[in-house]
Amino acid sequence: MVGRSPTNTRSSPRKRGPRRFPFLKFRLPDERPRGRRPADLQQRLTFNAALQRLAVEDAAVHQVISEVTHLIRPHSALRDPQIVERVSALMA
Repeated sequence: MVGRSPTNTRSSPRKRGPRRFPFLKFRLPDERPRGRRPADLQQRLTFNAALQRLAVEDAAVHQVISEVTHLIRPHSALRDPQIVERVSALMA
């Protein structure tokens, strides 16, 4: 059996395109983004990058991010004035 894969015993070629799962009663989400980007997207990305840099330097900030990620604290904990002030200093 030269040129044939032993695991591929189908006689017809595989169909191209999105897979269909008949046992699922819903459609898989479309991968294309919907809507428009937020007006302040670049500011959000810059803030997040600075927040991550601060978390590397400060264990307390890393702890807050970890607690927010694991839903122990609300997301508003990242908007604490002390954290925002330190992140803003890194952004400047």
